[in-house]
Amino acid sequence: MNPDTFNAISPYLEDMTLILEDMLQEDSDNAKRLRHALTEISKALGTDFSVDLNVIVQAFSSREQGALPLVQIGLSSDNGDTPYGHSADCTPQRYIVGGDIQVVPRDRCPKCWEDWMNKFEYPICEHCETRLGKDCKVLLDSDLCPFCEAGHVSMQNPICDNCGYEVDLTMVTWG
Repeated sequence: MNPDTFNAISPYLEDMTLILEDMLQEDSDNAKRLRHALTEISKALGTDFSVDLNVIVQAFSSREQGALPLVQIGLSSDNGDTPYGHSADCTPQRYIVGGDIQVVPRDRCPKCWEDWMNKFEYPICEHCETRLGKDCKVLLDSDLCPFCEAGHVSMQNPICDNCGYEVDLTMVTWG
């Protein structure tokens, strides 16, 4: 997804996330019934299972023939316990792909939009064979570590001051 499009929809995604969080935790009869049902299903299934209720907002591209999850939020219950909120959202990551900037959640491939976790350890997308460092590069336009998102890295010091990850300079481009 190009950065302008991503930036245009980001405020709405943030609003939707807050609204959905509130809706799932509110004191309305329907929300209480939903949480109660989730708890009862969890009790009935026992300790070998957890139960999730997920709300996913995704963009489907006819050109890409795939969906890009943008918001993933819900409730979970284990062992019949009170449901708790969860989110599977990933922060956006910017890439250079074919000379263009693309923005997708960090757990997604910028070309095919499929799952691509741990791309620095497994630099080939198993779905479309995009190669990190060859077919695309992570665009680092801040000093935030692309691995832990908590520490800092730079061209002069590519080792994260938080997690110790060393940025492979062949897989990134600095912007």
